[in-house]
Amino acid sequence: MHIKLLQWNILFDEKYENILRELKKINADVLCLEEATTQSPVNRKRHVADDLARALGMHVHYGRAGHWEGRHFGNAVLSRFPIVKRRMIPLKIHEAYHDTPEYIKRGYVEATLNIRGKRLAVGVTHLAFRRRFHHTPVKVKEADRLMEIVRKRKKNYILCGDMNALPQSYTIRHFKKCLVNAGPPYREKSFTTIPFTFEGWHARRLHYRVDYCFTTPDIRVKTARFLGDVKASDHLPILIELEV
Repeated sequence: MHIKLLQWNILFDEKYENILRELKKINADVLCLEEATTQSPVNRKRHVADDLARALGMHVHYGRAGHWEGRHFGNAVLSRFPIVKRRMIPLKIHEAYHDTPEYIKRGYVEATLNIRGKRLAVGVTHLAFRRRFHHTPVKVKEADRLMEIVRKRKKNYILCGDMNALPQSYTIRHFKKCLVNAGPPYREKSFTTIPFTFEGWHARRLHYRVDYCFTTPDIRVKTARFLGDVKASDHLPILIELEV
């Protein structure tokens, strides 16, 4: 069966209405979303993932990760197909969490979908941020913890997310040991579509690749592309088409 899957960091301060408008236009069968908030004043503290699922007529699995500047956020899988199994695993790698992008709590969610009798597991994560996407001991431990989870998946599995890691990083090289890049090619960039500033670092154009979709080798990916015409968030979404 031919399905469309979308990977997208929807930006914790993006308006719900803008995200919904773009998702309706894209019309994917499965959505992998990061930075879906539940307490953002921008969106009147609505539960963004649940409300998107209701508006789009989809099933949803949401896992809260941490909070940033008073906003609770997490990862979500939305699906037109029934979700038959749900997992939420905190990526707990140290005891002292605090309100900075590197040390806020991170998590992994996984939804197993029933696609006309065939099972497909879809995992979503959003890993720690460091300016210029430099690698740190925290990020190494985080990647190792996630690998403990995903290396057990031998078939019918997709991993998506904002990895906050460049293609040559330890994180991405680690995932390539057991998973295949679904595309687009690593030379294509996903961040940033709008000016971004943090701790004196300024990113002002589409210059970095930090968003990815990986699959087990049995998954047949037909096409994979960034959607450059989307007018929301600071990340470009990835749309992949596959046969399951």
